[in-house]
Amino acid sequence: MAAREAGGLQAAEVLPRGRGFPPHRRREGPQTRVEETSVTETLWTPTQADFDAFARVSGDDNPIHVDPAFSARTRFGRTVSHGMLIYSRLWAMVRAAHPGRGQVFQDMMFPNPAYAGETLVLSVEGAGPELAVSARRQADGAVCFQGKAVLA
Repeated sequence: MAAREAGGLQAAEVLPRGRGFPPHRRREGPQTRVEETSVTETLWTPTQADFDAFARVSGDDNPIHVDPAFSARTRFGRTVSHGMLIYSRLWAMVRAAHPGRGQVFQDMMFPNPAYAGETLVLSVEGAGPELAVSARRQADGAVCFQGKAVLA
């Protein structure tokens, strides 16, 4: 997209673009076996501006993500990242490592919150069609996102 959202983010930088078919329309093709495993990690510190931009693009404007005053009164005490914002960052890492590959399956859990201003360690592990993806807080090691992606 050529138009930029407030905060300088393009929608394409926030939302992943999939190329996989839904399971009911997927055609089985030759399976690729890759023996070696690779691990890619990067640090990312989400900001409230990231949460706000993702809310505008996704339509998920739940106050737990975008309203600091509301969030201060919750058990979290502050705004919490959208889970799919974290996944979109992980998916960008997957796409960089596996250009041209589409996703046919994903599985994910969000066991702990990720907060604005706290650095996350984003990790993609694997080289074959099935990849493990995760995000953990750098400060205390708490896992905020854990899942897998299967590539076509």
